[in-house]
Amino acid sequence: MKELLTLKEIAQQIGVPESNLRYYRNRIDEYLPSVGKGRRRRYYPEAAEIFRRTVEMVQEGVSLDRVHRQLSADKPVEIETAGPISQDELIGRIADKLNERLVPPEAGGAGASGNLEVLAGELERTRQRIGELEELIRDKGRLEEAAARWESEAGRLTSELEAANTRTAELDTLLKEKEKIVELQKTQLIEARSKRVSIEDELIRIREMLEKVVGA
Repeated sequence: MKELLTLKEIAQQIGVPESNLRYYRNRIDEYLPSVGKGRRRRYYPEAAEIFRRTVEMVQEGVSLDRVHRQLSADKPVEIETAGPISQDELIGRIADKLNERLVPPEAGGAGASGNLEVLAGELERTRQRIGELEELIRDKGRLEEAAARWESEAGRLTSELEAANTRTAELDTLLKEKEKIVELQKTQLIEARSKRVSIEDELIRIREMLEKVVGA
C-alpha cells in the first residue's frame, strides 16, 4: 500500500512553505489524488509530484491558470458509462468532458461550441504568429546573406588597400632612390663644370705664355 502524506510532509519534501502549497491546492485540487477530508486528508505520492511540478512551473514564471490548463491537458479524458450508449450520447459526453477541460467551472464558459470558436481564434492567431516568425526568419536569412556579402566585399577592399599601401611604400622607396641619384648627378655635374673652368683658365694662361715667347 502506498504511503500517504500530509500537506506538511509534502512541503518538507519539496522545500517550500506549507502555506504556499495550501494556496496552490485551492487552484489544482481536482488533480491531487488523496483520501479523507479536512485535517484528516492525506495525499498519495503522485500528489507530491504534482505539487513539485506546480512549484517548478510557478518559479519559472508560469501562472496558476496555465498550470491548471497544463494539468488538465495531461489528465486523460475519462467517460463513465453504466452500460451500452448510443453514438450521439457518447459524442455528447465527450463534448462535455472537453468543455470542462477548455473552460474551468469558475470561468462561466458558454459550452463546447463556444470553446471551439475560442480555440479556432487562438489557432488562427497562432498561425499568424508563426507566419510572422517565418517572415522574421527569412528576413534574418536575407540580412545574414547581405552581411556575408558585405564582409566579403570588405575583405576584398582590405586586400586591395593593403596592396595599394605596399605599392605606395615601394614607390616612395624608388622616389627616394631617384632623388639620391639626381643629387649625385648634380654634384658630379657641378664638379665637372668646375674642372672645365679650371682647364679653360689653364689653357688661357698657357696661350698667353706662348704669345709672350713668340713675341720675344
